[in-house]
Amino acid sequence: MRKILAVLVILAALAGLLVYVQGERRRAMQRVENLERELDRLREENETLREELPRTRDQRAGGQDVTVYFVFSGKTEFSLAPELRRVVGENLPLEALQELAKGPSEGSRLNRSLPEGTRVLGLEVKDGIAYANFSREIMENFNWGSSLEGLMVAAIANTLTEFPQIQGVLVLVEGKQVETLGGHLSAKEIFRRNEEVIHRLSDGH
Repeated sequence: MRKILAVLVILAALAGLLVYVQGERRRAMQRVENLERELDRLREENETLREELPRTRDQRAGGQDVTVYFVFSGKTEFSLAPELRRVVGENLPLEALQELAKGPSEGSRLNRSLPEGTRVLGLEVKDGIAYANFSREIMENFNWGSSLEGLMVAAIANTLTEFPQIQGVLVLVEGKQVETLGGHLSAKEIFRRNEEVIHRLSDGH
């Protein structure tokens, strides 16, 4: 009787061990399947990246178009008109601002938005606000009236708000806020996009 009980205990233990081993095997197979699926996903991602890399290189080499705004002199008033510029670089808002400081293209019907000699010292974007830092020439070389001062800040704001991550612009001079840029408007406010001052040259005017 004892031998029979011992045999039954051994058989039960073996059965339990078999169930455990089978369970571990199923779990191991499941882990292998999961790893294989993850490996397939990574292979697909790698293939996608390999396909996109040449396009990214070509895009960087060829540059990207940005829109900057210069002053258009009409028969009775001034306005802003867009001009496309091709830039090469990763910080497109900064590149666009630097193009704005360069002035309109040679032979263009447009005029400068920023005073001659103005340099872009930096650009930082935080919480949707662009902090555009200019050299002191933006103040010292400004000799226009109030309407052109308004167009100057609108040109800066409209150029930068072409980028979806920027909703407003605060203008700095040598890294500091100033009371005014040209003596007519407060420079301590955040400037927003102004569509009303944009003149479309394609209209034929």
